[in-house]
Amino acid sequence: MRRDRGIIQTTFEGDTYTSQASGSLADWTIVFTPGGEANRKMKADVDELCLALPGIRVLNGQCTNMKVTLSLGSGRYVDMKIELPSTYPREPPILALDYFVECGFAESSGKINHALLSNWSADSNLAVVVCAVVDDICSCAAQAASARNQPIHSPRVAGEQVPQTFPLLQDLSIVELQNMLLEEESFDAFVSSTDFGQKLHKSLEQSIQRNIQLARDNQAKEAAITDLKGQISVIRSSEYSESKEKYDSLVAPFLEVSDKMDPRSLTP
Repeated sequence: MRRDRGIIQTTFEGDTYTSQASGSLADWTIVFTPGGEANRKMKADVDELCLALPGIRVLNGQCTNMKVTLSLGSGRYVDMKIELPSTYPREPPILALDYFVECGFAESSGKINHALLSNWSADSNLAVVVCAVVDDICSCAAQAASARNQPIHSPRVAGEQVPQTFPLLQDLSIVELQNMLLEEESFDAFVSSTDFGQKLHKSLEQSIQRNIQLARDNQAKEAAITDLKGQISVIRSSEYSESKEKYDSLVAPFLEVSDKMDPRSLTP
């Protein structure tokens, strides 16, 4: 236990509890910082959720912010954010949709107030709860689409058909996978180390070289194009006027005869 002026900090089983007086000794604020067993459980829960919900994306290194894209049918999709508060697993995850979806447990702001979240306990299973909420959201969307006589697709997470195993990633740790998701340099280095990445890099280099050669060929034609432009300018300034005058002199009699022979000129 560490006690400072107005602050009491206690660590129990790796978890930190910080109590701070605000204004008076009777007004205390308690902040819980997960650690030890709580932190290990959070990481294990996130790993289980990632396996249960294909297509989920981890947005930060602490694995407390995630996002998954849901398919609502009829070509409609919505992103759902999943946030694990600092009080997790004592408090439930915070779920919110990017926009309002018509169902009985979503606020106009997109925040989810599902019964499973209201009945959350420290022993609740994150993957089971989140997947159940996802299924209910997709089911509500399917029913709404059916009521509007719109064709719908089977509800579930967008990207459900993604393969369940990725041999190239099996030997990587969770930390390495997270780094590839969050750091472009790590992702590029991994792709470059694979056969597919090397073939892709080779194809890209070949395309670059072809573009460079085309640019050089176009540059080499610059003198010829400039010469042709000069010739056209000379023709327009000298021969064009004379040729056009001759053309007009030949066309004028034809137009005069055509006007006289027009049936409309023969009728009273």
